[in-house]
Amino acid sequence: MTAGRGEPPRRRTGRTREFGANLRSLLGWRRSSDDVREELRIHAEMQAADGRVPSPHDRRALVAAGAALLDDGDRRSRRLQWIEEAWHDLRHGWRTLWARPGFALGSILTIGIGLGANTAIFGLVNAVYFRPLPIDPDGRLVRIREFSLAPDGSRRQVDASRRVFDAVTAADGLVSDAVILNGTSLNLQAGDGAQRVQATRTSAGFARVLNAMPALGRPFTAEEEREGESSGALIISHGLWARVFGSASDILGRKVVAGTRTLTIVGVMPKGFEFPYGSEAWVPARFAENERSLVIFGHLAPGLSLDAANARFEAIGRQLNAELGVNALGLGLNAVSARQALMDDDGRMAVALLGSVTFLLLIACANVTMLMTSRLVARQKEVVIRASLGCGRWRQIRQFIAEALQLFVLGGITGWGLALVIKDALVVLLPRTFFEQLGMTSVVLDLRVATVAIALAMTAGLSFGLLAAVRATRGDLNAVMKDGGRAATAGRSRRSAGALVVIEIALALVLVAGAGLLIESVYAISQRDNGFRADGLLTFQMEFRGDRYAAGGPRVQFLDAALARLRALPGVVDAGVTTVNPFCCGDWGARMSAEGQPPVAPEAAVVVQHFLVTPTFFSTMQIPLREGRLFTDMDREGQPPVVVVDERFARRFWPDQSAIGKRVKRGLYDSPFPWMTVVGVVAPIDAAGEYTEMWYLPFKQLPLGPSSTSAHVMLRSAGDPMAILPAARRAIAETDALMPVFRPTTMAELGRDRYTQDRLAATITGTLAASGLLLSVLGVYGLMSSAVAGDAREIGIRLALGASRRRVIGGVIARALRLAVIGVLAGVPLAYLSTRGLSALITDLEPLDVSRLFAVALVLVAAVATAALLPARRAMRIDPLRALRY
Repeated sequence: MTAGRGEPPRRRTGRTREFGANLRSLLGWRRSSDDVREELRIHAEMQAADGRVPSPHDRRALVAAGAALLDDGDRRSRRLQWIEEAWHDLRHGWRTLWARPGFALGSILTIGIGLGANTAIFGLVNAVYFRPLPIDPDGRLVRIREFSLAPDGSRRQVDASRRVFDAVTAADGLVSDAVILNGTSLNLQAGDGAQRVQATRTSAGFARVLNAMPALGRPFTAEEEREGESSGALIISHGLWARVFGSASDILGRKVVAGTRTLTIVGVMPKGFEFPYGSEAWVPARFAENERSLVIFGHLAPGLSLDAANARFEAIGRQLNAELGVNALGLGLNAVSARQALMDDDGRMAVALLGSVTFLLLIACANVTMLMTSRLVARQKEVVIRASLGCGRWRQIRQFIAEALQLFVLGGITGWGLALVIKDALVVLLPRTFFEQLGMTSVVLDLRVATVAIALAMTAGLSFGLLAAVRATRGDLNAVMKDGGRAATAGRSRRSAGALVVIEIALALVLVAGAGLLIESVYAISQRDNGFRADGLLTFQMEFRGDRYAAGGPRVQFLDAALARLRALPGVVDAGVTTVNPFCCGDWGARMSAEGQPPVAPEAAVVVQHFLVTPTFFSTMQIPLREGRLFTDMDREGQPPVVVVDERFARRFWPDQSAIGKRVKRGLYDSPFPWMTVVGVVAPIDAAGEYTEMWYLPFKQLPLGPSSTSAHVMLRSAGDPMAILPAARRAIAETDALMPVFRPTTMAELGRDRYTQDRLAATITGTLAASGLLLSVLGVYGLMSSAVAGDAREIGIRLALGASRRRVIGGVIARALRLAVIGVLAGVPLAYLSTRGLSALITDLEPLDVSRLFAVALVLVAAVATAALLPARRAMRIDPLRALRY
C-alpha cells in the first residue's frame, strides 16, 4: 500500500537504505563514512550466518580495507560536496546578480568594452607578430641582404647580388633552399589596349620556397625554370585575371603579347597574393653572375638559429669582400626573418595600441570593483547573519567570487562580440605588405586570441572579485549589527573605493596623455607644408620599356609630344614629368660629392634623393625658386651639365655662401661622372624616403640615366583632377598607342594615404582615452553619490546646526578634488614614462612636454569636479528633518 493523502511518508526500510547506498556507490556519488561502516557490518553478519569466524589476520585485513574505504569515501564525499557547493554558489550568485539588472547590465557593458578592445587589439598584434605568414608557415624563411655602414655607424640595408646567392647556397648546412626575386614590368597587349603590369622575375624554387602554389593551373616546371625568360611561361595574379581577362575559365594556356615576346599563361595565383612589391605577374628568369639589386629569400637549415646563421653570413660576407676587394668595414651580409623584412616598423603601432587598451581594461575593472564593493557592503547584514549561522569568511568570499566570475564571463562574451564587430576595421593597421601583397584582409580571432580573452576574463574576475569580496567581508559582527556599525563599515568601503578612484584617475591620465600626443602629432603632419601644392594635381605613371625606347632620343621626343598634347587639354593648367613621385612608389638615392670637400670612403658618402625632371615640373608642382634659375629646353644632351638643389642640400655643403655656381657630381670624388654646375636652389619638399637632401637633374640631359625608365606625369587641373583623366589617356594613346597608363590618382589622395595608419591609430587611441576618462568620471560620480547617501544623516545634522548649503557643496567637491589631485600626482610619472615609450615606438613622435602634461591634468581635474557637482547639489537639497529620522 502507498501512504494515503495526508498520511506521513513511510520511513525507508533497511533494505531500501542498503539499495540506495549500493546505487550511490555504483554511480560514484556520495560515499560517506556511515555507508562504509554499514557495508562492513553487513559483510560481518554474512560471515557469521555462514558459521565462519574471521581469524586475526582476516580481521586486520578487514580493518585495513575498511580504513582505505573510509579514506576513499571521505575524499569522494569532500570532492562531491565541493562541487555541490560550487553549483549552489553559481545559482545563488546568478539570482543575486540579476536581482539588480541595472547594476548587472552596466557592469557587463563596462567589462565588455575593456575586454572587447583588448581582444580586438590582441588579434591585431597576433596577426602582426605571431600568426604564421602565408609565405612562411614554418617560421624558418629569412631574407638575405647586404648592408653598408652609414656615417653614423648604423647599417643601411641593400638588396643582394647573384654572387651572394651562389655563396650562400653553396655553404653546407646554412640554407636548405633559396630563391631570387627581381622586380620588372610587362606591357601586356590585352583588354583595352596596353596594360602595364608589375611583374617579378624568379629563379628556380619560387613556388616551393615561398609556399606560392597557384590556385588555378600549375607552378613553373623544372624545364621552364632552367630555360628562364625564353620558356615563355607566365603566372598571373587573381586580380589581373579578374581585371583584364574577366575571370575567363579558359585562361590556362592563353597566349598574350608582352612587348616583343609571346607568353603562355600557365597558372593563376590565389586571391590577394601579389608578392613581392604588388606583383601581378611572375616569369622564370636566369640571373647573370654580376647582377645586383636582387631580393633573396631562403629557408634556414633545420636546427639552425637565426643568430647562428648570421654569424656564418658575416663570415661569408668577409670572404666575398676579400675576393672582390671591397672594404670589409663598409659592406657585410646578414639575414632577417621574413616577418621582420616585410614588417619593418609598421607593427609598432599595434604594440602601442595594446598598451592603451590594457590601461582601459584596468580602468574598467577598477570601476566594476568599486561598484561591486559598494554593493557587497550594502549587504553587510546578510554577511553578518550568515557568519553568525556558522558560515566561515572564506566560504562567503567564495560565494562573492562566484558572482564576480559570472559577471566577468558575461562581460567577456560581450567583449568577444564587440571584438568580432570591430576587428575588420583594424586591418588598415596591419603592415601594408601583409594585406597588399599577402592577401591578409582580416584580423582573425583564432585559438590563441580566444585563449588570451578567456584568461583575461577569468584572471580579472578572480583578482578583482577577490579584492571586492575581501573588502566586503572585513566586518565586525557586533559593530555591524548595531546602528553605528553601518557608518564604520561605510567608512572603510569609502576609503577602498577612493583608492580605486585614484587608480582610475592615474590610468586615465596616462591614456589621455598618450592620445593627446598621437592626435597632436597627426594634426601637425596634416598641417605640414609639403613644399608644393598637392591639391589640383593628377598623377599617373608610364614606363619606357621595349626596343622602341632603348635609346634616349625617342624618350625625349615622346615626352615633348605627350606634354604638348596634355597641356592643350581643356582644364589643364600645366604638365610636367618626374622619375620619382614625391609621395609614393619608392625613392632613388644617389651617392654624390661636392667640389672642394675632402674625399670620403664609400660608406661615408652623402646620399641624396635623385630626381630627373622636365623643365615644367617645378611650375606644375608650384615649388618656389629661392635662388638662381630653373631648367629650360636648352638643358639637354651635349650642353654643360647642370643641377638644381633644394635648400637643405645648399645649407649642408655651403652654409654661409651661395650655392649658385658650385659644382657637384654623382658618385665618389674620383668617379668618372662629369661635374655638374648648380644653377638653382628651390624650396625643400616633404617626400617619402630616407634621404633628406634632394637634387634635380634635367631629364633631357640624362634620358638613359638612373631611374629614367619610369615617368610620373603631373597634371595641374583648374577643377576636379580626376575629370581630366580620360582625356589624358587619349592624349598618351595618340602619342604612342602601346604606352600604358597606370596608377592614376590625385596627389592629395596620395598625401592622405601616407598617414592613414597614423590617423586611425590616433582616432582609436582618442576613443580609448575618452572611454577611460568617462569611466573615471563615472567612478567619481558613483563614489560621491554613495558618500552623500551614506552621510545624509550627518549632513542633515550640520544643516540643522546652521551650516550653509554652499559649504556642504564645497565639502563634497573638495573631497572629489583631493582624489583627483592624488590620482594626477600618481599618474604624472606613469604618463611621462609611457609617452616616452610611445615616442620611441613611433617615428617622428616627440615626448610629451611638461606644459601639455599640465594641460591634461587640468582637464582631468575639471572633469572630476564636474562629476562631483551633481551629488553635491543633491546634498544641498537634503531635508534636515527627514535626515534625522533616517
